[in-house]
Amino acid sequence: IQAIGDIPYINKKWLDYLGLEIPTTTDELEQVLIAFRDNADKLEKEFAMWGVGPGWFKVVLISSPALISMGGFSQEVLKNYFHMAGVTVLNSIWMDQMVICLYSQQQDGFTELTGCITRARDYLAEERKIPVACGVSGAYEGMERLTEAYGEAASFIREYSAQEARLAFDS
Repeated sequence: IQAIGDIPYINKKWLDYLGLEIPTTTDELEQVLIAFRDNADKLEKEFAMWGVGPGWFKVVLISSPALISMGGFSQEVLKNYFHMAGVTVLNSIWMDQMVICLYSQQQDGFTELTGCITRARDYLAEERKIPVACGVSGAYEGMERLTEAYGEAASFIREYSAQEARLAFDS
Protein backbone atom coordinates (compact mmCIF):
# COMPACT_ATOMS: atom_id res chain seq x y z
CA ILE A 1 0.00 0.00 0.00
CA GLN A 2 1.37 3.37 -0.99
CA ALA A 3 0.05 6.90 -1.33
CA ILE A 4 1.09 9.59 -3.76
CA GLY A 5 -0.32 12.85 -2.53
CA ASP A 6 -3.75 12.00 -1.16
CA ILE A 7 -4.33 9.06 -3.52
CA PRO A 8 -3.74 5.61 -1.96
CA TYR A 9 -2.65 2.61 -4.01
CA ILE A 10 -2.84 -1.08 -3.13
CA ASN A 11 -1.42 -4.13 -4.90
CA LYS A 12 -4.45 -5.54 -6.75
CA LYS A 13 -2.53 -8.68 -7.75
CA TRP A 14 -2.09 -9.57 -4.08
CA LEU A 15 -5.77 -8.96 -3.40
CA ASP A 16 -6.79 -11.17 -6.34
CA TYR A 17 -4.34 -13.91 -5.33
CA LEU A 18 -5.81 -13.97 -1.81
CA GLY A 19 -9.41 -13.66 -3.05
CA LEU A 20 -9.91 -10.27 -1.39
CA GLU A 21 -11.82 -7.18 -2.50
CA ILE A 22 -10.43 -3.63 -2.56
CA PRO A 23 -11.02 -2.24 0.95
CA THR A 24 -13.42 0.69 1.22
CA THR A 25 -13.43 1.18 5.00
CA THR A 26 -10.79 1.32 7.70
CA ASP A 27 -11.99 -2.02 9.12
CA GLU A 28 -11.73 -3.66 5.70
CA LEU A 29 -8.24 -2.20 5.22
CA GLU A 30 -7.19 -3.62 8.58
CA GLN A 31 -8.44 -7.07 7.52
CA VAL A 32 -6.55 -6.82 4.21
CA LEU A 33 -3.34 -5.86 6.02
CA ILE A 34 -3.76 -8.78 8.40
CA ALA A 35 -4.27 -11.10 5.40
CA PHE A 36 -1.12 -9.70 3.74
CA ARG A 37 0.84 -10.25 6.97
CA ASP A 38 -0.52 -13.75 7.55
CA ASN A 39 0.18 -14.78 3.95
CA ALA A 40 3.54 -13.03 3.51
CA ASP A 41 5.37 -16.29 2.74
CA LYS A 42 2.88 -17.22 0.01
CA LEU A 43 2.95 -13.72 -1.47
CA GLU A 44 6.75 -13.67 -1.48
CA LYS A 45 6.93 -17.02 -3.29
CA GLU A 46 4.24 -16.08 -5.82
CA PHE A 47 5.36 -12.54 -6.60
CA ALA A 48 9.10 -12.45 -5.78
CA MET A 49 8.54 -9.76 -3.14
CA TRP A 50 9.50 -6.25 -4.26
CA GLY A 51 9.83 -7.57 -7.81
CA VAL A 52 13.44 -8.65 -7.43
CA GLY A 53 15.23 -11.94 -7.27
CA PRO A 54 18.50 -12.83 -5.59
CA GLY A 55 20.88 -9.92 -5.37
CA TRP A 56 22.40 -7.16 -3.28
CA PHE A 57 20.95 -4.10 -1.62
CA LYS A 58 21.97 -1.01 0.32
CA VAL A 59 19.90 1.22 2.58
CA VAL A 60 20.25 4.99 2.31
CA LEU A 61 18.79 6.90 5.23
CA ILE A 62 18.29 10.65 5.14
CA SER A 63 17.13 12.60 8.17
CA SER A 64 15.95 16.18 7.93
CA PRO A 65 13.08 18.22 9.36
CA ALA A 66 12.49 19.36 5.75
CA LEU A 67 11.05 15.93 4.92
CA ILE A 68 8.02 16.53 7.14
CA SER A 69 6.85 19.60 5.23
CA MET A 70 7.76 18.49 1.69
CA GLY A 71 4.88 17.81 -0.66
CA GLY A 72 4.55 14.58 -2.63
CA PHE A 73 6.10 16.08 -5.76
CA SER A 74 9.22 17.28 -3.91
CA GLN A 75 9.56 13.89 -2.23
CA GLU A 76 9.46 12.17 -5.62
CA VAL A 77 12.08 14.60 -6.97
CA LEU A 78 14.33 13.76 -4.05
CA LYS A 79 13.78 10.01 -4.51
CA ASN A 80 14.67 10.34 -8.20
CA TYR A 81 18.18 11.44 -7.27
CA PHE A 82 18.84 7.78 -6.50
CA HIS A 83 18.12 6.28 -9.92
CA MET A 84 21.27 4.62 -11.28
CA ALA A 85 21.93 2.25 -14.16
CA GLY A 86 21.28 -1.34 -13.06
CA VAL A 87 19.85 -0.30 -9.68
CA THR A 88 16.19 -0.45 -8.65
CA VAL A 89 14.75 1.93 -6.04
CA LEU A 90 12.56 -0.45 -4.04
CA ASN A 91 10.84 1.66 -1.44
CA SER A 92 10.92 4.80 0.56
CA ILE A 93 9.23 5.90 3.77
CA TRP A 94 8.60 9.52 4.59
CA MET A 95 8.46 11.25 7.97
CA ASP A 96 11.49 13.11 9.22
CA GLN A 97 13.42 10.16 7.81
CA MET A 98 13.59 8.96 4.24
CA VAL A 99 14.53 5.32 3.84
CA ILE A 100 15.54 4.24 0.36
CA CYS A 101 16.30 0.61 -0.35
CA LEU A 102 18.42 0.15 -3.47
CA TYR A 103 18.67 -3.24 -5.20
CA SER A 104 21.22 -4.51 -7.71
CA GLN A 105 21.97 -7.96 -9.07
CA GLN A 106 25.68 -7.13 -8.73
CA GLN A 107 27.46 -6.40 -5.45
CA ASP A 108 29.41 -3.58 -7.12
CA GLY A 109 26.31 -2.05 -8.77
CA PHE A 110 26.27 0.99 -6.47
CA THR A 111 29.30 2.84 -7.89
CA GLU A 112 27.32 6.06 -8.55
CA LEU A 113 25.80 6.18 -5.06
CA THR A 114 28.12 8.82 -3.58
CA GLY A 115 27.12 11.33 -6.27
CA CYS A 116 23.44 10.51 -5.75
CA ILE A 117 23.68 11.14 -2.02
CA THR A 118 25.58 14.40 -2.54
CA ARG A 119 22.93 15.73 -4.95
CA ALA A 120 20.06 14.75 -2.62
CA ARG A 121 21.77 16.25 0.45
CA ASP A 122 22.56 19.46 -1.45
CA TYR A 123 18.95 19.70 -2.64
CA LEU A 124 17.69 19.63 0.95
CA ALA A 125 20.46 21.70 2.54
CA GLU A 126 20.77 24.43 -0.08
CA GLU A 127 17.18 24.70 -1.26
CA ARG A 128 15.58 24.34 2.17
CA LYS A 129 18.37 25.74 4.39
CA ILE A 130 17.68 22.93 6.86
CA PRO A 131 20.17 20.48 8.45
CA VAL A 132 20.52 17.13 6.75
CA ALA A 133 22.09 13.90 7.97
CA CYS A 134 22.76 10.89 5.78
CA GLY A 135 23.77 7.31 6.51
CA VAL A 136 24.42 4.41 4.14
CA SER A 137 24.69 0.72 4.86
CA GLY A 138 27.18 -1.62 3.28
CA ALA A 139 26.04 -3.96 0.52
CA TYR A 140 23.99 -6.86 1.90
CA GLU A 141 23.02 -10.04 0.09
CA GLY A 142 19.44 -11.11 0.72
CA MET A 143 16.47 -8.93 1.64
CA GLU A 144 16.03 -10.71 4.99
CA ARG A 145 18.89 -8.50 6.29
CA LEU A 146 16.98 -5.26 5.68
CA THR A 147 16.62 -4.46 9.40
CA GLU A 148 20.35 -4.94 9.93
CA ALA A 149 21.14 -2.62 7.01
CA TYR A 150 18.77 0.06 8.36
CA GLY A 151 20.46 -0.17 11.77
CA GLU A 152 23.88 0.29 10.19
CA ALA A 153 22.75 3.40 8.26
CA ALA A 154 21.11 4.87 11.41
CA SER A 155 24.23 4.24 13.51
CA PHE A 156 26.28 6.12 10.93
CA ILE A 157 23.97 9.14 11.37
CA ARG A 158 24.17 8.89 15.19
CA GLU A 159 27.96 8.82 15.12
CA TYR A 160 28.91 11.32 12.42
CA SER A 161 26.13 13.92 12.04
CA ALA A 162 25.58 17.27 13.68
CA GLN A 163 23.21 17.24 16.67
CA GLU A 164 20.36 19.12 14.98
CA ALA A 165 20.32 16.68 12.04
CA ARG A 166 20.35 13.46 14.08
CA LEU A 167 17.59 14.07 16.61
CA ALA A 168 15.38 11.28 15.18
CA PHE A 169 18.12 8.71 15.84
CA ASP A 170 19.14 9.62 19.39
CA SER A 171 16.38 7.62 21.10
